[in-house]
Amino acid sequence: IVLGFGYTIKNFKGFTGRGKKTRSRRDQEDAETTDAQDPNNNRGGRNRVSSTRGRTLAINFDFSLRDDVSYIFNFASPSDAPEPDRGVKTLSINPNVEYDLNENLTMRFFVDFRQSTPRTTNSFRTTNVNGGVTMRFKLN
Repeated sequence: IVLGFGYTIKNFKGFTGRGKKTRSRRDQEDAETTDAQDPNNNRGGRNRVSSTRGRTLAINFDFSLRDDVSYIFNFASPSDAPEPDRGVKTLSINPNVEYDLNENLTMRFFVDFRQSTPRTTNSFRTTNVNGGVTMRFKLN
């Protein structure tokens, strides 16, 4: 059994801690005058590029349950229940949150939980938990 859920919030502003910048009336008038004089919007030799991609927060949750077992059947004695020969039951839970800080920088928080329970008495239950933060920087 494998289940995966995800939700994306566009234009998320929860982690920035900064308020929205507002222009004064004089700055707006200056910008409008400059825009009217320069249709290509070149200011001081630089092209002003507006970001079409806003800050997004992607929340993902993956759940997996796997039961792999083999049984030995004794046909000589029909009253005996089948005995497991080998097998393991594995539970995996993987939540993660990915946040776009800007167009080139992405931060990801994750936790990977995996628990294996053997079907025979020869082994012990094993639990592994990994977690961390990943920063991804794209060069464009």
